Amino acid sequence: MNRTRLLTIIRNAGRKFNLSSTGYVINNMNKARKMVQHLGMEAIGEGNGVNSPLILIKADNLGVTTVTSLLKTINFCEKVNVFVSAAGIRFIVEEGRYVQAGVLFKSELFRTFNCNEELVGFKIPFKELLDCLKILGGDSKSSNITNDTVDGVGAPVGVGSSRSMQITYSGYGSPFALSLEENGMITEIELRTEEEEVITDYDGIDRKWDITMDSRLLHEYLFELEGYSPENVTIRVVPDSCLQFRATGAAGSLKISIPKTCGGIERFCSVANQESARYKFSILRHSFKMIHAAEKVVLQMGDNEVLSIRLIFKETMGTTCEFHVVPLVENMDENELDD
Repeated sequence: MNRTRLLTIIRNAGRKFNLSSTGYVINNMNKARKMVQHLGMEAIGEGNGVNSPLILIKADNLGVTTVTSLLKTINFCEKVNVFVSAAGIRFIVEEGRYVQAGVLFKSELFRTFNCNEELVGFKIPFKELLDCLKILGGDSKSSNITNDTVDGVGAPVGVGSSRSMQITYSGYGSPFALSLEENGMITEIELRTEEEEVITDYDGIDRKWDITMDSRLLHEYLFELEGYSPENVTIRVVPDSCLQFRATGAAGSLKISIPKTCGGIERFCSVANQESARYKFSILRHSFKMIHAAEKVVLQMGDNEVLSIRLIFKETMGTTCEFHVVPLVENMDENELDD
């Protein structure tokens, strides 16, 4: 069966089940349950909710399409870790300890945000999460998002339309439950959870340099580097001078210098010594979609030479996105970029 058709059946069955108790509709709902078992998720009917959830999150007129698009920017792992605290709900993926990406939806974005423990964590299948969001009305035809769409996360979904989303989780072993109520119709879905992974903590690391710049400018330079099909890229900061990139690949080599005085650079802070590190380009390019989606980007290198990329959206967005890339080597030749 066509996957889009399957998702439509699940959506319709779920909504009808919440509006009627006829045998015909219940049978359709049971069929929907069976069809989605192989997806790792289960559609549920009204009355099967959790009585005392450990986590209860509610939002009105939430832009599900934009939420889906933001999560797609970090969709390069099979499973995604979910961490909930007073700060908000954070989705994190980590691949081989070489790259980590995360999206935080801040608690102030939601009408109700209750978390009964200091930190709650679990893991869910990422592809199935995106499938669930499609069912709930967040099927975006393109994963590219702009500041205009990002700014609409909390915007009304349309004249005369009322939409409310709810997220619940009851603790270890219980499902991650999503429900959407729109104009009196309710769709409810559950995802099976697993124990969360041990995630590398990059907070609190001293920074060797810190640069804030226009995201489109950085994306343009990274796109130029990609044209040379490089295996690795070297990033270097010359104190109080410039940010440099160098890549060598099958098409040749390219060196890019972005001066501190460039109009696209808002902040340029660095230590007295030159700092360089080499990164695997195929890993770095995971961040391309994230960078393109932002208004500004903050580049930082810590004492461990991990490159941190933090995206800044418009203030009304209520989200933050971060990307951390581990270097290939600890020390670089200071003359590597000097040709």
